[in-house]
Amino acid sequence: MKAYLNEKKLEDYLGRKLVCREERQFALFLYLAFLEKKKGSSDPWITKRVKSCLEEEHDPIIEEVYYEATLMRDYFAGCKKGSGSGAEEFNRGLLHFCLDFLPCGKERADKCIEELTEGCGGRMDCHLGTKKIKDAIKKRYPNIKAMMKNETEDVPQLYEKACLDIARMMMNATPDLLVIYRIGGERYAKALECKYQSGQGTYEDVVGVGIKMQYFIQECVMSFLFGKNDLFRKNEKIIEEKLPKKPKKATLWCDENGSTTRRDRFWENVYKGILNQETASEGIRNKGVSEIKFFDKEDSEANGNKGVEKSKRIGIRELLKHMYT
Repeated sequence: MKAYLNEKKLEDYLGRKLVCREERQFALFLYLAFLEKKKGSSDPWITKRVKSCLEEEHDPIIEEVYYEATLMRDYFAGCKKGSGSGAEEFNRGLLHFCLDFLPCGKERADKCIEELTEGCGGRMDCHLGTKKIKDAIKKRYPNIKAMMKNETEDVPQLYEKACLDIARMMMNATPDLLVIYRIGGERYAKALECKYQSGQGTYEDVVGVGIKMQYFIQECVMSFLFGKNDLFRKNEKIIEEKLPKKPKKATLWCDENGSTTRRDRFWENVYKGILNQETASEGIRNKGVSEIKFFDKEDSEANGNKGVEKSKRIGIRELLKHMYT
């Protein structure tokens, strides 16, 4: 990028109106800042930005930084290279992670694997994010949209389908940046989701409704790979901030243990059930997912910076000029 942007081009690029609105390009420059920090840069601007993005008071030692890492698929590929049963063991572990909080969740996970394996021709050697698995899940719940729109007493099927969709979407989730760093004797992992003009991603295929749950899916990936988020251990109310935007019309009522629960409560149960699990960590503590908001001074108000902490907002012109020089 630096080789491409000579001084004249950079001047043109940073004119009154930004030429590019693609947040991935700005995320790439932030990635370069983290790489400089990894190399041992003592630049005050870089140090300040790295600390604010990671939400750390102390100066971190950056061990690794990854750009748009396909974490789950890479992990699956590593498992598949090992023993012949590695792929199935990975899928089984992921389904247990998403389903075990439900009543009889372990039995449900085992049954799902058995039925999905049959639907995939007797072998479960592909990851759960493939079209083959998506089609097999749809076939398993043919009436799910009708169930979601109307009153139903078959709550277990709704929860089960939602959790299978979450497992599937976890396989295709890619944080903009993943940072492995060390402070003192502790190692941490932090995912950064970078935004400019776009909002949180909406998933349309979860039990037949569109739900804003991009950050939740990212949190699930981090919890599955690195254990329960440290912040959730200290304050479970933080999970509520990750809940999807409540449906405008909560038309579905679920008969659960003799009480009625609206559809927005359904999602709260799913979120808290998965993220509150005490998952194991292998030497790296999970610091969760943070939103980094890029903005341009001329359109900062229109960009929707409201609700994003000031420390996590990065001026585009400042970032480009600094990383260029």
